[in-house]
Amino acid sequence: MCWWPALRRWRCQITPFIGTLGTAPDREVRTSIDGQGAWGGNLDMRNAAAGNRITMPVYHDGALFYLGDLHASQGDTECTVTAAETCSTVRLHLKLIKKKKLPFLRIEKPDALVAVGTARPLKVAVNIATQYLMAWLVDEFGFTPTDAHCLVSTYPDFRIKVYQMCNIAQLSYLADAEIPRKYLP
Repeated sequence: MCWWPALRRWRCQITPFIGTLGTAPDREVRTSIDGQGAWGGNLDMRNAAAGNRITMPVYHDGALFYLGDLHASQGDTECTVTAAETCSTVRLHLKLIKKKKLPFLRIEKPDALVAVGTARPLKVAVNIATQYLMAWLVDEFGFTPTDAHCLVSTYPDFRIKVYQMCNIAQLSYLADAEIPRKYLP
């Protein structure tokens, strides 16, 4: 039963995803509130969902992968410090890609590429995500730096999403930069 009377009138489609996932970070992390970075962590982003491939850096033998904080649904940001939390069964396929160094977490959707950035202030997180997306296009898809820059600057399907916008403790802001696969060679 919904505790908020107004929500009993509204209906929304659930969009389940994993809120926290990552590998052991390259530095000491004392709490999941401080646990965001290139390795993943407390991301609360809808792109961590079924059907998407997530690639993240590994800093330690065995990767020490972890996950939790499952959500039934959430908007583009968790600005009220809450979402529709749930429990779930998760099935994963983990694969180690040797000799590949990533600067940050990446997500491959069936129809798009997504680069993730976390930082404070928000504009830095947006810049990181955009720079990593452009580098990905250059490194793996044959774009020149100029072509990658022009793509994210001029194509109307380029998107920035803000996922973690909670102003608590040391929690970083999280943004992603997304470009549809239709623009890839």
